Amino acid sequence: MIAVDLPLSPSLLDSYAATGILSKNNLNNPYSPQTAGILPAEAAAAIALEAREVGGAVRLTGYLSNSDAADAIGMPAGAPGIVSLLTKAKEKFGTPEALCPHASGTASHASLEPAAILASLGQNSRVSLLKPWTGHGIGGGGMLETAILAAFMRDHQLPPSLPGLACPVGLSMTSAELLPASTVFKLASALGGKNSLIALQAPI
Repeated sequence: MIAVDLPLSPSLLDSYAATGILSKNNLNNPYSPQTAGILPAEAAAAIALEAREVGGAVRLTGYLSNSDAADAIGMPAGAPGIVSLLTKAKEKFGTPEALCPHASGTASHASLEPAAILASLGQNSRVSLLKPWTGHGIGGGGMLETAILAAFMRDHQLPPSLPGLACPVGLSMTSAELLPASTVFKLASALGGKNSLIALQAPI
């Protein structure tokens, strides 16, 4: 799988600015109450995942998606699409050891996404935020985050959190080691309400 996104052009940034999703204060802290929008970046990544068990390889155990289709740039109240997607993923793939959320940095994500995670996965769910390290590379960023996550999972680890990030009550950002065969979810949300999730399994 390969993805490339090069959004750092004046015309595209002007379009993002017109929607109100660009950060207005440059705060790189997606779940902070003061977060005010995305910090755009460019991204390119490629990754090969196995759907079967192969020694030492991270396994792709499944993919799910849905759509809120409620707003071009925001989330509907309660983030029902994310709640439904995470609930279905938990039923199909089991309770994950951790979740790499979308964590875009917009104000709506800062409040609605953590609440949706708690509602579907429960208290003390572990999250690993990668956009504070990389910026928001749009579609290419989702692939880049997946590649980074899989590289750490191959060594039975989670990527460490950037120091000083706000962690919503009920969630955890600890980066303890992953047990063999642990499942980790990667969640992404796109403009227009599309939500996608892949389930990854650490090597046995």
